[in-house]
Amino acid sequence: MKLGVDIDNVLCELNPPVIARVNEKYGTKLTKNDIKEWFWHFDLNGHHIEGAEEIREALDDYDFVVGLPPVKGSVNAIKVLSNWDNHITFITSRPPTRRKSTTDWIEKHFGNKIKIRFAEADKNGYEMDVLIDDAAHHIESFAKHEKLAVLFDQPWNQELDCVGNMVRMFSWKDILQNWWLIERWAKE
Repeated sequence: MKLGVDIDNVLCELNPPVIARVNEKYGTKLTKNDIKEWFWHFDLNGHHIEGAEEIREALDDYDFVVGLPPVKGSVNAIKVLSNWDNHITFITSRPPTRRKSTTDWIEKHFGNKIKIRFAEADKNGYEMDVLIDDAAHHIESFAKHEKLAVLFDQPWNQELDCVGNMVRMFSWKDILQNWWLIERWAKE
């Protein structure tokens, strides 16, 4: 099976470290659970905080990116899924200008045998049977092409009602335990 896996907040724990930077910078006490939408923003302590801008700034810091932790269970899950004869491609909305830090982070945690695709806007232009992503807009778009879209549960994607060929999974453990079902859905 051809599996596409998003990087940020699916493989790479991005929002909590960015939120920690925001808290330090603005004296706020935000948590991951405060992020209720993909394009998050807050007006706190007299500051307008734009999530996209804070993420861009953080991703421009090579050391920050390479030091990001993997999402719990992701390293083992990718290893297991690779051993189950899946063709895995990591696909990200990060711009290609961040290729070096992204590639170095992936090699540090997953080795150098997995393909990486930089799809700044649309993740549909690649041959994949299944996409695992945390962004509701990518999941909805992918599902429209009659392929299985797996929504990786996060506080910012709770509004999406997974119906049809969309399914919500709550962790990498959940994905591995239900892989037989994901494979079956993808083949239907």
